[in-house]
Amino acid sequence: MNPDSMMNYILLKQAVLRKYEINAETYRQQFRSLETDIDETLQELYVRLKDIFCKWVVFDKSTKEYIMEAMVLEQFLRVLLPEVKTSV
Repeated sequence: MNPDSMMNYILLKQAVLRKYEINAETYRQQFRSLETDIDETLQELYVRLKDIFCKWVVFDKSTKEYIMEAMVLEQFLRVLLPEVKTSV
C-alpha cells in the first residue's frame, strides 16, 4: 500500500470509529460481556477474547499500569454492595 493510500485508510478508519462511537469503552464492554457461541471451540473463544482485549488496549494506547488500575477498579465496583454502589 502506498503512503497516500495508507493515510487515506487511517483517516477513513478514524472517521468510521468516531461516527459509530467505537472507543476503548466499547471494547472493554465487549470483553466483559462476551459469551461463547454454540459452535465455537475453546481455541476460537480464546482468540476472540484476546482480539477484543488487544483492540481495547491498542485503541486506548494504555499502559500496563492503566489496564491494571481499570481492571481492579472494575472488579472493586462489581463486588460492592448495591447500597454502597449508589454512593460511589
